[in-house]
Amino acid sequence: MQSISPLIVPIHVSTGADQLVITDDHRRMAEEAGVTVYQLLEIEPMDTLREEDIKRKYVHGEPLVKPEEVKKLSTRMYELDEWYMKITKTTNRESLMVKVKAEHYFHETALSVEYTELFQLFNQDTLDKSIVSCYCL
Repeated sequence: MQSISPLIVPIHVSTGADQLVITDDHRRMAEEAGVTVYQLLEIEPMDTLREEDIKRKYVHGEPLVKPEEVKKLSTRMYELDEWYMKITKTTNRESLMVKVKAEHYFHETALSVEYTELFQLFNQDTLDKSIVSCYCL
């Protein structure tokens, strides 16, 4: 069986004296980037990013929440954040082991919870199943 390349249907858009061809690839790339085709092709200016619009990323040893959000944490979340800050200053570990008792999970087991998952939990971001399992137990 022989395959053929996909059909590209160009659309002609007049931009003054020059002719610009917008392809399906342009549309796809613009959609992936979250901008318009005209912004992708630098015909329209891009929106400027504000600092508060930029999503925080996990960095080993840095606080799990912004300093102004620490006072909003519940007591146990605050204690976990304090423990995390203390442990990351003294070790290079990237996860903690959680022991689950048989009475909670039908059999005794241990789960590894990466610090990146704690960061996601604290920031209510995408969560891995192991951290959700720990929370549910």
